[in-house]
Amino acid sequence: MSRGRLFYCVVLGLGVACGRSNGDAKTAVEAGSDVACAPTGCPARKPKEIAPVEMQEKISMGSDERKACPDDMVLVDGMYCPDQYLEQHCLYNTNIDGSRSDKAPSLLWACGEFAPSTCKGDHFVHMRFCIDVFEWPNKKGAIPQDWMTYRTAKKAIEATGKRLCTAREYGKAAEGPNMHPIPYGDGYHRQSRPTFLPGGIVSGVCNFDRDMGHLDPSKARRPNDEMSQKLRAMLVPSGSMPDCVSDYGVRDLAGNLDEIVYNEGGVETCPKGERCYNYVSGLMGGHVWHVRNAARFITTAHNLDFGWYESGSRACKDVIF
Repeated sequence: MSRGRLFYCVVLGLGVACGRSNGDAKTAVEAGSDVACAPTGCPARKPKEIAPVEMQEKISMGSDERKACPDDMVLVDGMYCPDQYLEQHCLYNTNIDGSRSDKAPSLLWACGEFAPSTCKGDHFVHMRFCIDVFEWPNKKGAIPQDWMTYRTAKKAIEATGKRLCTAREYGKAAEGPNMHPIPYGDGYHRQSRPTFLPGGIVSGVCNFDRDMGHLDPSKARRPNDEMSQKLRAMLVPSGSMPDCVSDYGVRDLAGNLDEIVYNEGGVETCPKGERCYNYVSGLMGGHVWHVRNAARFITTAHNLDFGWYESGSRACKDVIF
């Protein structure tokens, strides 16, 4: 497999969804990896440090460094491995019930365990920016806004003096200091699906791997029609799942809503008669269903006017100093 971004289409039962995995995304099988594990999986491993201590990310919420960002945002300051140099390997996939899949491991679906990521040639670049703690409208305890499009998200966010996050920024905020493929927990293992009882969540890490049950998302045609309201009821208030947090303190990056980002290098319009798969409008993070829900993966097949029950956003901002 050549370097670069891998484009793909998967049949979801409701239609065909297309996207790409960022980086030189090879599974352990495809890459001929020397990773060998027992049937029960590999034990957690400590990742290789990706930069000298003095260049590691600064998570200093109580220091003057915090003032680089507004009070409702957190600072991300550290080293990032560009997509073309990133190597990630999935050791096995999981089914929606959390059981281990017997299919060949693939990065294109829900990976149950990742090997530590590596950056070929140590081609790191420095990044420093601010990002909202919560999904838009960035209010703890609020249900995040769904049915956003690239255009409406951009307009709403820019009206507050912020901007859309780039795909790089979103990925960096999610993976933390040591390129964790998963933006919660130990950074390598997909967590079990949440358990629900009347009145709220009783266990679980992030809001995904939900059972579609009797719901038919194809019947969601407008933001407040009956099906959209039923699907909205599956969202949880921002910050209500305390363990769904990245190493930077950014909440709910996996699940709840897919989040619209600016896909650098994408196109705004598609030539007449062609089908485009690389728009500037990207979706990252994954939503409530059984999808990838990992740090770097992005779907870029939707145009700037696409908005559905699954699409929200989050704001970023240049540092104050």
